[in-house]
Amino acid sequence: MRGEKLDKALTENLAEMLAKGEEISRSALQRKLGLSSRSTLVGERAKVIDEYREKQLKLSGASDSKYHRLSLQERCQRLTEDNKKLERQLDELTETLQQVVVNAEKYGLSPEKILEPLAPKRR
Repeated sequence: MRGEKLDKALTENLAEMLAKGEEISRSALQRKLGLSSRSTLVGERAKVIDEYREKQLKLSGASDSKYHRLSLQERCQRLTEDNKKLERQLDELTETLQQVVVNAEKYGLSPEKILEPLAPKRR
């Protein structure tokens, strides 16, 4: 498939994918059109594909951010936030474990016996 025939099939498939809510991408169109190479989906055709993808994102209310790699600074900031959350969770779990040990000893129970695994490890 080439030329105007390809252009027409491209716009028809893009409109169909937009209507059905299918993800619009060059690789998806390549599979759908049965093309052996994505090199036919460059230039003006690539611009058309990008326009339809932007329409789809606007209709869904999503942003284009998932298609772009985060900068190093943004990734570091996100990892720092995740690390803080995990540290808080670790602190809470450590405090809970300490409460179990103190309360077990308070009532004359063995903390080691209480914290025994329910089943043997299978690794």
